Amino acid sequence: FRLPGNDMIFIAKELSQMVYVGNRVQNHTLGVIFFGMDVSWIRQKINAGELTEGTKIILADSSQQVIYSEGGKDMEGMLLSELFDVSRLESDRQEEGSLQYISLDGAQHLAKRTDLQEGLTLITMIPTADVERIADGTVQIIAVVVVVMIGAGAFLIAVISKSVVNPIRRLSDHMKNSRRLELIPCDGVKTDEVRVMYESYNHLMESLEQLIEEVYYSTQRQKIAEMKTLQAQINPHFVYN
Repeated sequence: FRLPGNDMIFIAKELSQMVYVGNRVQNHTLGVIFFGMDVSWIRQKINAGELTEGTKIILADSSQQVIYSEGGKDMEGMLLSELFDVSRLESDRQEEGSLQYISLDGAQHLAKRTDLQEGLTLITMIPTADVERIADGTVQIIAVVVVVMIGAGAFLIAVISKSVVNPIRRLSDHMKNSRRLELIPCDGVKTDEVRVMYESYNHLMESLEQLIEEVYYSTQRQKIAEMKTLQAQINPHFVYN
């Protein structure tokens, strides 16, 4: 039996003594002995992460009689066989600690049996509706995380692409819009990958400009030399004439 506001389960046993009165044996009552067991440890025995709002906890003795129940209707004093199919939780058929589907009060539960000392059996029953609700919440969280990761990945790809593609596009536009024989270097960028292209292009422009200058001055020198040669050929004729 239980006392209100107390976390103890009490068992009362009448003590008697056999007394011989003549040829007869009479039982002489000596009193009543009480055993008390603290049940506040039961929830500590179970992993708190396994409990939900609708979780039912059942503690049964060696005769499979319920001596403690928590969550739902009061089942104390009832046999486990009166509540559900006990054979699904028999330790000789199922591995201890494994989860089994049990129907209780018209609802499906995931039940786990744990054998304790002194022949006690602890049964934890979690409604499948609670499990499905938790699973749905987990799926939603995973979906949100996936969406956030995809969005972050797309943003990073856009930023990286912009930092690489835009300088290349600017270099392409500069090369396309440059007028013929107008060699204008393009401003460099900080991006290492694209900076090599800019430096190569500017080096090419400088080389071309130097080559053009060399060709120009070489042509000028050649023309001057030709003029001097013609002048040297013409002057004697005027003198003789």
